Amino acid sequence: RETKLAKTLEQVSLASDAKSQFLATMSHEIRTPLNGIVGLAEVLNNTQLTTSQQEMVNLVRTSGETLERLVSDVLDSAKIEADKLELSIAPFDLRETIETAAHTFRRRAEEKGVAFNLVIQPEAEGRYLGDAVRIRQIISNLTSNAIKFTEKGRVDIQVDALEIDGESVELRIQVSDTGIGFDPKAS
Repeated sequence: RETKLAKTLEQVSLASDAKSQFLATMSHEIRTPLNGIVGLAEVLNNTQLTTSQQEMVNLVRTSGETLERLVSDVLDSAKIEADKLELSIAPFDLRETIETAAHTFRRRAEEKGVAFNLVIQPEAEGRYLGDAVRIRQIISNLTSNAIKFTEKGRVDIQVDALEIDGESVELRIQVSDTGIGFDPKAS
């Protein structure tokens, strides 16, 4: 029994590793052309287009961005499942990181007629050690949902430094909106 169980566990582990490798490969293979599509749509959007053409280009761009986020989320889920998600700790500029994440969404909010506000308190600005990619990803996911479910009103991103003690800072990055919110029964 123990031998059979050990063999089964080994097969499960090999299958899980194969799945993770497959997802990583597919993610890379899908991201590359998606980044090209989004980039070309952005370039095309900066040319003279009719209103109809601009709407189509925006649809291509936002669809590509959505697919890229989905691919990233699937890959991250697989990494979490395999206990292989690692944070990349490196210096980054907080303002640049937040503004990069917010840039695309400002345009989307404006297209919907939703006010978009980004406030980074001066005490929060500066260079930090952390995973800028994950910060952008989290802000992008939260902001995307905020805009998606806000038909009128506003979406705000607020960044505050909550605690400063010489060398460490606790940051609060908050995305809020006037959208439909959660059903109290779901909380």
